[in-house]
Amino acid sequence: SKPQKDLLNRIPMLKIALQDIAIKQLRTETHKRIFTEKEWLRVTLSSIGDAVVTTDVNSNITFMNPVAEEITGYTLDEAIGRPISYIMNIYNELNLQPAEIPVSRVLKEGFVIGLANHTGLITKSGDRKSIADSAAPIRDDSGTIIGVVMVFRDITQTKIFEEQMARLDKLNVVGQMAAGIAHEI
Repeated sequence: SKPQKDLLNRIPMLKIALQDIAIKQLRTETHKRIFTEKEWLRVTLSSIGDAVVTTDVNSNITFMNPVAEEITGYTLDEAIGRPISYIMNIYNELNLQPAEIPVSRVLKEGFVIGLANHTGLITKSGDRKSIADSAAPIRDDSGTIIGVVMVFRDITQTKIFEEQMARLDKLNVVGQMAAGIAHEI
């Protein structure tokens, strides 16, 4: 009968239409899932107590959390897409010589690199801060390096406290020696 033939002729078109609908739903769900995971990661990195800066394989900044903004004095909008050296003006606090930013070494060598002790950072406003940090490669699922994550913190107050404690210890020793000498006299 004619209605059955019409129906049979429409089956391939219906099948294609259903496939299109299924593909669109799958794409929508995938995009939502990717967006949700990216947002979860962004919120996580933004709420970490240490400064976090990520770069691509060209050492250009792709992300900075609020702590990194606070320590360096640069905003994400100012820094994104710029070389890491734009915000990380680091130096050796002992000899005041420029220090290597570990991002390039991580890209070359492929493993976690920590900054040497006595590393300072000159902020956007010109302030000097003592920092402790490390940088690690970011790899894709095949193991290829696709960027670097640098994590650092401001240890200026800790160093000042340690220096004051060392000075107090010396004064304590001097006081004990003076008391010992006074006792002998």
